[in-house]
Amino acid sequence: VLGLAGIAGGIFYTVSPVGYKYHALGDAGVFLFMGVLLVAGSSWALTGVFSGSSVLVSLPISFLVTAILYANNTRDIKGDKDTGVVTLAGRMGFCWARRLYSLLILAAYVSVAGLVLLRVTSFWVLVVLAAWPMAWRNINKMRRASEQEPQRIATLDAETAQTHLVFGLLFAAALAWGP
Repeated sequence: VLGLAGIAGGIFYTVSPVGYKYHALGDAGVFLFMGVLLVAGSSWALTGVFSGSSVLVSLPISFLVTAILYANNTRDIKGDKDTGVVTLAGRMGFCWARRLYSLLILAAYVSVAGLVLLRVTSFWVLVVLAAWPMAWRNINKMRRASEQEPQRIATLDAETAQTHLVFGLLFAAALAWGP
């Protein structure tokens, strides 16, 4: 069922009549399908048990994968507007889009701290802090961007993906290592 939901989510991201990407719902779709359902669904497939803790553990990855798309959408605000594509970044405007990008990155780290405080995971997951310099560099790059010079963040989606990769590998290793 989760696999079919993921396939449908991928297809209807751009395909009519739904095309939720074009109605400012792409970010929510990525958060759900490439974050929560992917992580929690993998846990379910591997353990045979669906748990609320697997959903909680999926949140940091969900925030970061959404930030990848959000960096792209923020850069493309003008082009999307010119072609009639409506994204959340486009609806919010460049100034607020920059803030939401930073919030998504910060939410990944805050949610990891929350997992430790709630004892959902061990303290070992704090190893993801080793990826913080990359994340901070990305946040600062977005903060310095302007609507008049979107090329300043032309590669930010790829740089956010690199942060996601390092964070994700560290997070997965810590989850495997810790109780």
